[in-house]
Amino acid sequence: MKLETVLYSSKAEEAEPMVLQDNYRATQPLNHRTVLSSFIPGEITAIVIGSLCGCIGLAVIIYFIVKTIR
Repeated sequence: MKLETVLYSSKAEEAEPMVLQDNYRATQPLNHRTVLSSFIPGEITAIVIGSLCGCIGLAVIIYFIVKTIR
Protein backbone atom coordinates (compact mmCIF):
# COMPACT_ATOMS: atom_id res chain seq x y z
CA MET A 1 0.00 0.00 0.00
CA LYS A 2 2.85 2.37 0.81
CA LEU A 3 4.40 1.79 -2.61
CA GLU A 4 1.07 2.58 -4.31
CA THR A 5 0.77 5.92 -2.51
CA VAL A 6 4.35 7.01 -3.25
CA LEU A 7 4.58 6.15 -6.95
CA TYR A 8 2.58 7.78 -9.72
CA SER A 9 1.74 6.50 -13.20
CA SER A 10 1.21 9.97 -14.70
CA LYS A 11 3.76 12.41 -16.05
CA ALA A 12 5.29 15.05 -13.79
CA GLU A 13 3.81 17.99 -15.71
CA GLU A 14 0.18 16.81 -15.36
CA ALA A 15 -1.97 18.83 -12.95
CA GLU A 16 -3.69 15.81 -11.40
CA PRO A 17 -1.18 13.04 -10.63
CA MET A 18 -2.52 9.53 -11.08
CA VAL A 19 -1.55 7.14 -8.27
CA LEU A 20 0.04 3.83 -9.32
CA GLN A 21 -2.61 1.14 -8.73
CA ASP A 22 -3.31 -2.33 -10.10
CA ASN A 23 0.12 -2.40 -11.73
CA TYR A 24 0.36 -6.02 -12.72
CA ARG A 25 0.51 -8.07 -15.88
CA ALA A 26 -1.14 -11.29 -16.96
CA THR A 27 0.56 -14.62 -16.31
CA GLN A 28 3.11 -15.39 -19.01
CA PRO A 29 3.52 -18.83 -20.67
CA LEU A 30 6.33 -20.99 -19.27
CA ASN A 31 7.94 -21.76 -22.69
CA HIS A 32 10.04 -24.63 -21.29
CA ARG A 33 11.69 -22.40 -18.66
CA THR A 34 12.63 -23.78 -15.27
CA VAL A 35 10.92 -22.08 -12.35
CA LEU A 36 12.97 -22.05 -9.15
CA SER A 37 11.65 -21.64 -5.63
CA SER A 38 13.33 -20.49 -2.45
CA PHE A 39 11.60 -23.14 -0.34
CA ILE A 40 11.33 -26.91 -0.28
CA PRO A 41 7.79 -27.94 -1.38
CA GLY A 42 7.42 -30.24 1.65
CA GLU A 43 7.93 -27.30 3.99
CA ILE A 44 4.73 -25.65 2.83
CA THR A 45 2.76 -28.86 3.45
CA ALA A 46 4.29 -29.19 6.91
CA ILE A 47 3.41 -25.58 7.76
CA VAL A 48 -0.19 -26.00 6.60
CA ILE A 49 -0.68 -29.30 8.46
CA GLY A 50 1.00 -27.91 11.58
CA SER A 51 -1.20 -24.82 11.53
CA LEU A 52 -4.32 -26.93 11.05
CA CYS A 53 -3.38 -29.24 13.95
CA GLY A 54 -2.64 -26.21 16.13
CA CYS A 55 -6.04 -24.68 15.37
CA ILE A 56 -7.81 -27.96 16.11
CA GLY A 57 -5.87 -28.33 19.37
CA LEU A 58 -6.76 -24.78 20.38
CA ALA A 59 -10.43 -25.43 19.60
CA VAL A 60 -10.39 -28.58 21.75
CA ILE A 61 -8.79 -26.71 24.66
CA ILE A 62 -11.35 -23.90 24.42
CA TYR A 63 -14.16 -26.49 24.23
CA PHE A 64 -13.00 -28.17 27.46
CA ILE A 65 -12.54 -24.82 29.23
CA VAL A 66 -16.07 -23.73 28.29
CA LYS A 67 -17.42 -27.16 29.30
CA THR A 68 -15.81 -26.99 32.76
CA ILE A 69 -17.04 -23.41 33.34
CA ARG A 70 -20.66 -24.40 32.73
